Amino acid sequence: YIVSEFKKENGIDLTKDTQGNHFPVLAYFDSENKVIKLARAKVENPKNSENNWTVQRVITNTADPNYTTSNGNYIDMQIDDEGYVHIVFVNGRGELVYVKSTNTSDDGNTAYTFGKSVVIAENSPMNVSMTVRGETPYVGYLSSLGSYDGLNTAFWDGTLDLDNNGTEEGGWE
Repeated sequence: YIVSEFKKENGIDLTKDTQGNHFPVLAYFDSENKVIKLARAKVENPKNSENNWTVQRVITNTADPNYTTSNGNYIDMQIDDEGYVHIVFVNGRGELVYVKSTNTSDDGNTAYTFGKSVVIAENSPMNVSMTVRGETPYVGYLSSLGSYDGLNTAFWDGTLDLDNNGTEEGGWE
């Protein structure tokens, strides 16, 4: 069921319920519908039954520029210490895109909702990998343009004052 869509570029992590049980969560590109999806297991060991999974779109706002994408390469995801899902992927325009859930789900039955996607890098990044420390995402990737295939890192800094007005809006570095 889910495994037929799963590739090595897709993200996987575990969410934990209040009793300490761990449920798999997968982020992947649905090539038929051209969307990023999230599959949440309803049980700790969901094998052998599609009824053990709930599948949802990640980006549901039709005004979001990444609502659909012709490509969904290099997907990675992590669940932070608070239970929020962080997803990065390279879209069909060669942009590295980040999206974070606005809620948590510790039982596999509650759907995640996601905020607006944000482009954090351009120029066809590849080999994307993400880790989250606390609630801060760190994204490593290779860039095929302008960096001689060098390693790049992007991270969220909530203290950035992007327009120098004295207000910390936060942003990617």
